[in-house]
This record gives sequence, structure tokens and C-alpha cells, in this order.
Amino acid sequence: MAVSGPPVDRDESPGADGAEEQCRAPGRLYALVPLLFVAAFVGVLALAGVGGGGSPDDGGAARQGAEVTAAVVSSGDEAEQALVSAWERYRTSTFSVSSEFVRETTLGGELHSETSIVQRPPDRIVRQGGGAIGQIEGVAVDCVTTSDEEFVCAEAAAAAPYEQDVAEEIEAFEAYFAAEPGLYDVVLTEAGCFELTLRREVVAPDYGNWARMCFDESTGALEYLEIRRPEGVDVTEAVTISTDVADDEFDLIDQIPGA
Repeated sequence: MAVSGPPVDRDESPGADGAEEQCRAPGRLYALVPLLFVAAFVGVLALAGVGGGGSPDDGGAARQGAEVTAAVVSSGDEAEQALVSAWERYRTSTFSVSSEFVRETTLGGELHSETSIVQRPPDRIVRQGGGAIGQIEGVAVDCVTTSDEEFVCAEAAAAAPYEQDVAEEIEAFEAYFAAEPGLYDVVLTEAGCFELTLRREVVAPDYGNWARMCFDESTGALEYLEIRRPEGVDVTEAVTISTDVADDEFDLIDQIPGA
């Protein structure tokens, strides 16, 4: 889960005419710590048949009610702009969020992990699975827990300007909707959540075939994110949200060599 800023490039994979488009979701790797280790671990669980989940269609992996949507409040351009505005507020607000991440695969694998985001722009730290990414005082944070249970951080390096990261994420979202047809259909429901439905075939879309995003009204924090893919469902749900962010939340910079 370690990058200094979100990949927002959109390109096409090489090949003959009709090559599938490849995209990267805005802030996907920055909003949540990359789950490469999670994917590998879940693969083992799935092959072993561990866990009591099921496919998204049989109700097991869809335990959060993804199949049932609230009444639509807005759609089209209005919903798209509302999502962009909500994401911008999320990335520029001050808050601390502790969440639970759950991955359930169609083969029955299941994994639970805790994640946290402490954000006071331009400082931001995301922790999950023993790792941490983000930036503090302009220094990129890239830390992991080794197999020897040692928490280590990469040498100090300059982080991309926070405002630049946010601007690029917003541009990436807007690019989703600028094409015809757009990559995702977006609706805003009366529950205050955005639901994204994939409109055209792409290679491994970061928000899957369907996604739901809910933002906390008082803080702007992302309080619920569900992503449904053919292989399973990922859910990140906030447990606590607070606007109290103390200076010592960013003491991690003392563990970065050369910072």
C-alpha cells in the first residue's frame, strides 16, 4: 500500500483495434492502503475454502445490502458533479477515521482488517495491515511491518504537493464522466450515498462493476465504501469518526530516516 500520490493516468493496453481501456480510480491507492498482501492472503483462504461468505449474488458477500438501493435523488450530470464535490471535500477536510475492512470472495474466502485515516491537510496518514502511507510536513510516508515484526520506514523523500494530489484526483473523476459513454453511471440516493455502475468494459476497473460511496455529512469523511467485482466484494466501513486531530497523530515522522 505505498505511493506518494494517487495514480490517475488513463491509457489503453497495447494490442489490436478494440484493445480494452485501462483506468486507475482517483485516489484509490491513496485513500486506502494498497491491499496487495491482502489479495495474496485472501487467495490462499479462497483456495482453501475458508470463511463463510458467498458470491455477491447469493447474499453472503452482499451482507451490507448492496442489492437494495434507496430511492434515487439525482442522476446524470447533477449526480456526477455532486460526487466530485463530495470527494473534494473529503480530501480537504480535517478528521480522524477508524474503519473495518472486509473482503469476501465468491469462493468463500474472507478477511477482516482494521484501517485508519488521520487527515489535517496537507498532512495525511493512512494505516492498514501494519503499514502506513501518506505525507507529513511535505515528507512522503512509506512504512511497513516486516516479517520480523519490525516497523520500518523508507528514507525521507519529498511528497507531491497535497493540493496537486487533490487536483489530479478531481480531474480523474471528471475524466470518468467526460467520455461518451462515461465509464460509470452515477446516482445519488436519498440515503446520501453515491452508487456507481460500470458502463463499458475495461481492464480491472478500480471501482469494480458496481460501487457505493457514502460520505459523513458533518466531517466530509468517507464513511462507507463498497466495491463489487466478479471475484467478490470489498467493504470499508467507518467505526468512529472525529474532527479531533492532535499533533501527536503525526509523530510518525520521527521514524522516517532523514526526515
